[in-house]
Amino acid sequence: MSHRTGSLAASGRALRDHRGMSESVQWAVLTPLIMLLIIGVIQAGVVLAARTTVRQAALAAAETLAITGSAGGSASAVAARVAASGGLASVNVTTSIDGGVAHVHVEAHAPLFFDIGQGSVGADAVMPMEQP
Repeated sequence: MSHRTGSLAASGRALRDHRGMSESVQWAVLTPLIMLLIIGVIQAGVVLAARTTVRQAALAAAETLAITGSAGGSASAVAARVAASGGLASVNVTTSIDGGVAHVHVEAHAPLFFDIGQGSVGADAVMPMEQP
């Protein structure tokens, strides 16, 4: 009887060790996947915030351009300040006035951990010119 009990205890210990090893392998595979998922969600949030910021920069520049009536300088500076306050880099602003309408295009780059092509964001804004 005691020999039989000893072999059951040994086989139970072997099963427990095998199951522990299997769980370790599962966590070794799942941990990087969970980390990538978390980083992906954070990057998606950064890109969405960057898109909102670049839209706000384009609208602010279009409003400035519509009020001042001078293409370039002040509108571009306003867009650059708004984009910089949102953490965007490499801001490029294009302004024009055509037929009583102010057109602004703003492009910038969002700061991402791993940039796989989503970092570039852009927006357009159009606003009618103010009449004196």
